Amino acid sequence: KALLTDHLVDPEVEGVVETLVQRIGLAAWANNVEDFVLEKDNDGRGFSLRPVTAGSLGGLFFNRAERVLLMSGTILDFDAFCRSVGIPRDEAAFVSVPCTFPAKNRPVIVGDLDMSQKARGTSWPKMVDAVVKILRYHENDKGLLLTPSNTMLEYLRERLPPDLASRLVIMYGRDREEKFQKHAMSKAPTVLAASGAWEGMDLAGDLSRFQILPQLPRPQLTPQVRARMNLEGSWYNWRTMCRLLQGTGRSVRSEKDFAVTYCLDRDLRKEWARGDKGLLPAWFREAVHYSKGG
Repeated sequence: KALLTDHLVDPEVEGVVETLVQRIGLAAWANNVEDFVLEKDNDGRGFSLRPVTAGSLGGLFFNRAERVLLMSGTILDFDAFCRSVGIPRDEAAFVSVPCTFPAKNRPVIVGDLDMSQKARGTSWPKMVDAVVKILRYHENDKGLLLTPSNTMLEYLRERLPPDLASRLVIMYGRDREEKFQKHAMSKAPTVLAASGAWEGMDLAGDLSRFQILPQLPRPQLTPQVRARMNLEGSWYNWRTMCRLLQGTGRSVRSEKDFAVTYCLDRDLRKEWARGDKGLLPAWFREAVHYSKGG
């Protein structure tokens, strides 16, 4: 740190260095209690050190109080949740309550497309056709298009008819807030389109009356994800379903709010069919309907 800061005169630059030193110190400490994996940035000019789990790091937060209350609609599997965030199972209790949002206000229409990687050549063109039909049906409504990757988002944008492609407000990168405001302020039936808005997005009321999820949000197979799967094979499906439920909640924000969700991926049918043995809670399953046309 001294070697870096002795020659610095810009307070802003010095602040960046201070933050970097703190992060390196935390990583060095954490490396003694947690396994890390190295991931290169997409541009190949940088890298990230990512912990395989957060289990050993959870104490940094949970030890600050005698009692901790966590509230979420996406715990799904309490044992898996405890393992993921480092909560000793014998020191925790779980309470599940029904959803107060009427099921009729949040229907989930499930299609029958095989969205696996091996079927991409035939399923992605069908995906475009389905998205076109949905956008035509909701021609006067604002909506949300959630994809698991920018690759799929660009594929759709390039193949939609011009009048439908013009409705999309593509949101990613540094201008996310600007694009969100553009969608919110526009009088036109715009559709916010993003791959990274599965959580933390509030599209209450007329900001979104429908949302399209072409594919289940399976985590990308990064080195960190692969390492986590090696520790616990069921984690991958658990993480997928957690993110799915987070995504379906972007457009229904209160008991009186309403929106319809279209999930085109047939794998959701498999998880739904597992019933009480599956990960989907009863309040979600009661809102599911199958598309007759696939």
